[in-house]
Formats: sequence, C-alpha cells, structure tokens
Amino acid sequence: MKRALLHLMAGCVSACANDPLSPPAATTGQVALVLPALKVMAHAAASGGSGHSLFDNHVPCVRRGVLTYSDQGNDRLVTWHGCYLGPGLSATGSGRLSPQGAGAWRWNGRLHVTLHDTAIVAIDSFTVSGVDSSLSAQLRDTGGLSLETIPNPGGSLDALTAADLERIANHPLMVLGSFLLNETMETGRGDHIHDFPFGTTAVTVVNHLPRLENAWSVANLGGVIVDGDFDMFWGIFDTVGNSLNAIRLDMQGSFRLGGGLPRVVLTQLTWQVEGTGGGFPTTAQITLELRGPSGGRTYRTSVRVDD
Repeated sequence: MKRALLHLMAGCVSACANDPLSPPAATTGQVALVLPALKVMAHAAASGGSGHSLFDNHVPCVRRGVLTYSDQGNDRLVTWHGCYLGPGLSATGSGRLSPQGAGAWRWNGRLHVTLHDTAIVAIDSFTVSGVDSSLSAQLRDTGGLSLETIPNPGGSLDALTAADLERIANHPLMVLGSFLLNETMETGRGDHIHDFPFGTTAVTVVNHLPRLENAWSVANLGGVIVDGDFDMFWGIFDTVGNSLNAIRLDMQGSFRLGGGLPRVVLTQLTWQVEGTGGGFPTTAQITLELRGPSGGRTYRTSVRVDD
C-alpha cells in the first residue's frame, strides 16, 4: 500500500498540493484560526503530571482524540492523536515543547491540522504563551457529554478510528488501570464496596488480587463515558520488584463507551502492557482488544515511559 501511494505521488503535479501525506503549509489566516486552540492543548500537555509510570503520560482531548507525552531533558515530547480543537478542527502529529522561561514554551514539530473536516494543512512551530482561559475552559470541559455525543447507531466497533483506539488505550484504560492498581495495593483491607455518584464497585480479593464488580451509569472519565455492568480484574499481573513487567487488564460484561468516542457496545475488553520492567526510560507496548455483538477490533500501539 505504501509503495503504491508513493508511486501515485511521484506522478502527480498540482494534485499533490492536497495530498494528506504532504499537506501545504497553513496560511496566515488558517494559523490564526487554530492557533488559540493549539496553544490551549499544548499548554495542557506541558503542564501535565508525571511520576506515575505510564499512567499519567496523557492528556485527553475531551471531545475526541488524545495527547501522549514523555520528558527528554527539559523538553516534553508530545504526540497528537486526532486531537479535537473545535468544530471541524483537529490535529495529528508529533514534536517537542521546549521551555522558554516565564511559563512559555516553544512547539517544534510537524502537525497536520484538519480544517472544516476536509482540508489538511501543516503547522511546524508556534509559541505557547498567553493561553485563552475562556477557550481553555471550553476545550477542557467534560460537562454536557453523553453516550450519544458522537452517534453510532448499533454501536458497531467499525466506527472507531485509529485516533479513537489510541484514545481508549491511552486515556480511559490508563484511568481504569490506575484504579485497579490502587486496589491491588490495598488488598489488605479485604472485600469492600465503593459508592460513587455514578454507581458502585464491589471489590473482592481473590488469590491476593482484586476483582472489581462494577455497576456504573454514565461514569465520565475525563470525557469518555463508561456505562453498564462489568467485572474488571488482572488477566496478567507480572511484577519485577516494584516495576510492572507485564499486565493485562480484563473487562467482561455488558457495557458501553461513549462521550469523546463514537458510542460502542462491548462484552469484553483487554488492555495488555509489556516492557516496563527493565527501568526507565523505556517504550511500553500496548495491545488493546475489543469485543462486542458486532465483532471485534485489535489495536497495537506504544508509549514512551520516562518515570
């Protein structure tokens, strides 16, 4: 496929200007349209947390997409996965944020920005300072989301794009994995129940590991809605000292994901992470498997872990 695309590119002249693999540079007007939102999300990545292994190396783009990041010296390496910037606007690409002093950062790296859901242009650098607080509140606001925010009649998994699958692997599963890991560290308290505004979680300790029985109604995990009845437990829990060598989080039941994703119906989900047991920095390999009445999807990705 890649060779065929390169062959077509070699033969094109004027059509190449619209090729998504090599989009034209954004005009001054196009940069002005998206720069405030780019600065909001870049600032969110620059100020994101660290120190909790792979579980805090992400910033959700609430309405769709996700940013993943890691540190390299004083810089922060950031990858944008279909990050929502406003109606019809999104960004994909990677690069680095370098501190400039006085709370400012400089972005350098190729971003492919989609305008009005159709045209794609390239933006390579900008300064992150003077972030619009009102726009930031809008882009980071998780209120008003429902299972049906991005409609998907029938709940088919085919509606999930690569950016959606990246979002699932690097955002709600990080949140749920952290929740299950915390319960693993507290198994000494025995069986217990958590009451949340969105439902309950009954924790049972089996062979020194927790099994969580969840009955949740529209739980908003930072923009991804989780709804339904499902069990959550470690299918694999392989540790080396205090490091995670390989883990697999399993979810089984009847549940739905929505909000910043097309609404999908699931009966089973597994999220496996390998490669974090040999020290940092390292690259963790993530395998995500989704199963539902409409079929299944498997997605593999990686994330650089620096702490």
